[in-house]
Amino acid sequence: MIHDFFLNWYKTSYVVANIVGYELSFVELIGTISGLITVWLQTRSNIFAWPIGIINTVALFVLFYQINLYADMFLQVYYFVMCIYGWVYWGKQKNSHQPKKNIGVLNAQQRLKLLLLILASTVVMGFITQKLHVWLPAIFTIPASYPYTDSLATTASIIGNWLLARRILENWAVWVFVNVLSIGLYIAKDVRFIALQFVIYLVLAVYGHFKWKTELQTQTKLSR
Repeated sequence: MIHDFFLNWYKTSYVVANIVGYELSFVELIGTISGLITVWLQTRSNIFAWPIGIINTVALFVLFYQINLYADMFLQVYYFVMCIYGWVYWGKQKNSHQPKKNIGVLNAQQRLKLLLLILASTVVMGFITQKLHVWLPAIFTIPASYPYTDSLATTASIIGNWLLARRILENWAVWVFVNVLSIGLYIAKDVRFIALQFVIYLVLAVYGHFKWKTELQTQTKLSR
């Protein structure tokens, strides 16, 4: 049984539970659990969000390849790097015994630049993922599903994760948008637990926004 697990854990066909007729694979289960823990810890500004996030990126990379969401798959590579970056960045603050980095806020010009960057990147990434099965048929045997929608969620996620690592308040607004878009995408691809995970992410993103906003108001009062 253990031998069978190590050979098949990454396959979407390796089902560990049947929930009301829905076959839940091990890799989807791990991706869901680790993802929820990661986001919860992030809302608490807890450094352990990053190592748990690494587990999440590996599970989702494997899952998204198998369901042809290639932009989401490539996103996990970025997440993996950002998890290491966030872990080191937050760890330096803790080990240096310096006060935790204050929460920052973008100005209107910065917000506009990020919006334009997301839109431009979506067009480029959507075109690339749409052509992957043509350019690399040996690796990507099936065309990408919803390439531009997937790319929009991916590029916005990259911006959101960078803002999160830098402790910028607007990261939560970006995540609200990403989560709403992703819920529809994952329902369409019939990965229901991942879709449910993003419903919870949506709630946590709203919670994170108000928690950080309260913290921002407190630090503003203390700085006066």
